[in-house]
Amino acid sequence: MNNFEYNVLKNFMKNQAGYSSVALGKFIGMVLVNPCIDFQSLATSMGISACRVTQAADITAAVKIGIASGKTNVSEVVISAG
Repeated sequence: MNNFEYNVLKNFMKNQAGYSSVALGKFIGMVLVNPCIDFQSLATSMGISACRVTQAADITAAVKIGIASGKTNVSEVVISAG
């Protein structure tokens, strides 16, 4: 899943006392934009098939296609950062 940031780490930090990042509202290195990581190109560069899913209704089809291929593949599922 791709939410364009390390949201799980940001949420962990928000629940810990004493992290200066939380007090300052700055989470250095946690936002993965400018440039965004192109997971499809990264996978393809390693000889792995990849697809990008932006609609929940398309997840099942992407997973089925990946399984049916019988090979390693990447299904990047774009989700919100919230």
